[in-house]
Amino acid sequence: MQYNEEGYLKIKAQTASGALPLPDISVRITSVDEGNLGVTYSLITDRDGEIRTLALPTPPKVFSESPGAPETVFSKYSVEAIGEGVY
Repeated sequence: MQYNEEGYLKIKAQTASGALPLPDISVRITSVDEGNLGVTYSLITDRDGEIRTLALPTPPKVFSESPGAPETVFSKYSVEAIGEGVY
């Protein structure tokens, strides 16, 4: 299937209570869909604990609007965060 549309992902790393941002966290985003393998991003959070908003490939929206659609209606991505303060 063609992943020719886009969805958006925004990530913000912060302390559990949300009081402090976590800068310099290594974030890796990888596609785990068979039809979308090879999509990988490796980014570092900024001083506000954020990465830029990513546009990620997704299946066509029309599949999610049709009951009983024969195709997958979502994309799956793995997100891994590594750094000081990440548990």
